Amino acid sequence: MRKCRSIIILLILIITLSFSFSSAQSSEAKDLKCINGENAKGTAWVQSFSNDNDSELKKAYREFVKKREEEKTKLANAHTNIPQNCNDLTNSPLKKVIHMTFKVISNFFPQILLWESLTYYWEYTQSEKQRRELGQNTRLFLNEKRPKSSIINRICILEAMKIETGGKSVYCNSANDNPSSGKKRNGPQNKGRNIKECIDDSLVDYISFSVNSAIQCFSESVDTNFGPIDSKLIFEKLTNESAFNYTLADPAKGISIGQLTTPAIEDLSEKNRGNYILPQISNSNSTHCNGFKKVAKDIPSGGLYTHNVCKWVSPGDGLARSLIYSIGFYLTLRDNYVVPQLRKFRSFDFKDSQWAEVIKSATTAAYGREGNNFVKKVLSRLAPNSTPSAINKALQKSAYVNEVRSKKMDLYSKIESAANQSDGQSEQPTGESLCFLNYPNP
Repeated sequence: MRKCRSIIILLILIITLSFSFSSAQSSEAKDLKCINGENAKGTAWVQSFSNDNDSELKKAYREFVKKREEEKTKLANAHTNIPQNCNDLTNSPLKKVIHMTFKVISNFFPQILLWESLTYYWEYTQSEKQRRELGQNTRLFLNEKRPKSSIINRICILEAMKIETGGKSVYCNSANDNPSSGKKRNGPQNKGRNIKECIDDSLVDYISFSVNSAIQCFSESVDTNFGPIDSKLIFEKLTNESAFNYTLADPAKGISIGQLTTPAIEDLSEKNRGNYILPQISNSNSTHCNGFKKVAKDIPSGGLYTHNVCKWVSPGDGLARSLIYSIGFYLTLRDNYVVPQLRKFRSFDFKDSQWAEVIKSATTAAYGREGNNFVKKVLSRLAPNSTPSAINKALQKSAYVNEVRSKKMDLYSKIESAANQSDGQSEQPTGESLCFLNYPNP
């Protein structure tokens, strides 16, 4: 009788604890506002993002958010400085941004989603002016004539993150964490059903900040021979590779936000062509590089293996490392492989828009599964006097280039359609034009 009573008490205790745990999870799910659909109930991604707080990239992001809030308060209080009509904006460096924000997409994008794009301009324009006034001879001003890369609009990264991708995810709380077991991108299995991972506003905000900071860090700090970092190409590639999901991890196929492979990582090592990139980032004076300097110095030994996967997919150092290696590999391919091959094939002006498209297509193909050998084969089959359009047409036969083009066209179409439905202007913006903001001159 006593044994039976003990079993009953134990069962009641287990049921009570299970109910409490379920209630806690339910309460947490209710507090979590998912912006990628009501059926997104998985919390592993958001939880790992919230737990990793000690990285330099996370510190840079918190500083950015702090300054952004301060700037919002200043703008709200500075009534006397608010233009009374559009004519007052004629000489403002933010004219185009404000015009696009409030006249084209204000009804489509919630106002809070636009603060990053607006304050991104404001913050760094003001800090650059202050450094000039102080007379600091930073690398940024030694290269002040270098063209800036455009800024990727946050809302476009959000829309890209809604794209479903294959592969498995690993959720790490830090770069030194032991990786959890691989899970499908749409979450762990629960009674035979897939639980879609929730994407909340803070996660999108952080990824948007990180990607834009990495691009501007390269633009301001890394020597390039053939123009600035192409933000549009980076956006389209990251959309195709991972839909900005840095938790994707399969060492045999690719890992993190840029789906890096061991050969790509090794191309930035001391012995290979991209060896100049990491030192220039780690020694940069650009504020955009603050979240990347540490990982640029801390180079993981060996390639991509299961035991070190968190060094590439954790929210802090993992994302920072993956971004600089992904963009660095793109830059290495463009400047040290593709362009020299094209110039060996025939002379051209890389500033010419037609040749710029050739370079973009060739670099995209080289980054993909077919690799740089595909570009070599295309050039070997063409006549030396081939026109840029003929070369570009041949490069478009790449399966990877077509894959990138298909995804980007679908994404831009969705963004354009949503924007045009909410705005009654006769001249409707394209989805592509909404996604990229020109970096203003101070």
